[in-house]
Amino acid sequence: MKMKQIELATQWDTMETRLQNPDFWYFLQSTEDKYENHVEWLFELVTVKFPHKLDVHTSYRTFHSFHEEIERQTELGKPRHQVVEELWSQIQKLYYQFNEWFDNRELYHLIGYLLASEHSTSIQEILKNAKSIKKDEFIESLYNIIRNRLQKWDISELSYDSNRKQVKDILLLFNILTLQQDQHSKQRFDFDRYKNEKWDIEHIHAIESQALTNQEEQLTYVQDALAYVENQAFFNELEEKKQEILADTMEVEQFQKIQEKIVDYFGHGYSNHISNCTLLDAKTNRAYKNTIFPKKREEIISRDQKGVYIPIGTKNVFLKYYSKKTKQIHHWNQEDREAYMSNILEVLGSVITNRVVKEVG
Repeated sequence: MKMKQIELATQWDTMETRLQNPDFWYFLQSTEDKYENHVEWLFELVTVKFPHKLDVHTSYRTFHSFHEEIERQTELGKPRHQVVEELWSQIQKLYYQFNEWFDNRELYHLIGYLLASEHSTSIQEILKNAKSIKKDEFIESLYNIIRNRLQKWDISELSYDSNRKQVKDILLLFNILTLQQDQHSKQRFDFDRYKNEKWDIEHIHAIESQALTNQEEQLTYVQDALAYVENQAFFNELEEKKQEILADTMEVEQFQKIQEKIVDYFGHGYSNHISNCTLLDAKTNRAYKNTIFPKKREEIISRDQKGVYIPIGTKNVFLKYYSKKTKQIHHWNQEDREAYMSNILEVLGSVITNRVVKEVG
């Protein structure tokens, strides 16, 4: 009996250590606040199948649920040690199954996406899909879940202001599939950082927002633009506006107009459309707020060089990887947007069938 207890304790420690690994845990979970011991989550998943249901507010609910199940099966005539061993076997089976998913790059990406997306799929549904089928059939079932979801959306018509959750899901899937489709790469999407660094939608080219009222912010905004403006007449105009700001003679309404001209100079088009959106962590997002495209590009490159994790789709956008013509790296124009949108549709086309797409407006 003592040897059995030691064996069980060793198995418990092994599972807990693995589940405490951020890469493993955040592939499956979105938070750790709920569980002091991560193994408890495995117990919780097993209790779902128990016939008796305890109130969700019951203290130590998982423990009591297991205790009641052991008592129930013992009263039916099954030896207590056998009941405990069988329940523990279910815990281990879950653990090994999650390890198998994690170790398979394609399963890792598909399951990770379904659990992390705004329109998330429950772990119970995924486990149900995996039951009693071969691995390739399970993988296809996951693609079907994604396919059925995406076929309901007209991807090329999505916008930040009216389809925020869908846009975020599309961008997340685009980044994941971009990695997955590179069969020569072992790189995996970082769900740990995606969840903990609060990644969200960022506009590639600045949207026209409320005018800056702080003199220092106004000056920085104009100086940033001057560093990239190539049109001499516009450059001279901005130099004049810069002097007005320094002299503190510019009204807010006047700055609003020059701010709009700067935004228009570096890019055009419907700014909330998905073709002007990308994924970025909250810290980087705050670092440049609503500044112009070339300044954002500079910041992205700088952070990437420092080892900050930048999603591959985001990095490719600011490096103009998707654009057919890259002579003008400081502007984000209609051609850039169309090329980016085309690539999104092409990558997602590996999942979606019979989709109806429209030209980017």
